[in-house]
Amino acid sequence: MAPKNDAKPEPEQTEESPSEKREIPKLYILLGFVAIILFQTILLTFLLPGSPKLPAEDTSGDASFNTPKGGAPDVGPMQDPGILREDEIEVEIGEVFEISTPSPKSPEKSDIYTVQFYARIKKSDEPKFTPLYDLNKKTIRWEIRTVLNKAELADKQDPNQTKIRHQVEVKINDILGKPYIKKIITPEYKFDTI
Repeated sequence: MAPKNDAKPEPEQTEESPSEKREIPKLYILLGFVAIILFQTILLTFLLPGSPKLPAEDTSGDASFNTPKGGAPDVGPMQDPGILREDEIEVEIGEVFEISTPSPKSPEKSDIYTVQFYARIKKSDEPKFTPLYDLNKKTIRWEIRTVLNKAELADKQDPNQTKIRHQVEVKINDILGKPYIKKIITPEYKFDTI
């Protein structure tokens, strides 16, 4: 009988030549590219100019003439839109927006904010603006609702609606890719607690 050899045979040790080097799986390469693209997108989002910059608040005038004794105005005053120049037109932006949020003063009640927006654009831009606006109408409506939902209570009660109008103008111009809108006008807004 032959003696049993319990020793395992040693695997052959060979040096890898440069052409036989271990390959990196293609999935890892793909994930690396995706990570790089995602990182660049996030970085560029924060670094590119064009992020909304709000105008400084005007504290020189006394806005108390619009406010009743009890606090905030119920119905916004007619905003002075200025004189409509001959080379400009006003276009209605979306429908009447109505946003309802729980009232911070009394949880059982709701604050209802209703507003209609109009945009002032150049007459020469109307043929380009109208199809772009129609194409992006749902996105614009969504962004306006987002601005209104994120707005502070003080911004909704502001008689001039300065911050909200500016944010809506910036959002629409960003969506359209060109600053077609010269001014956003809110001729009337309503803020009620029910």
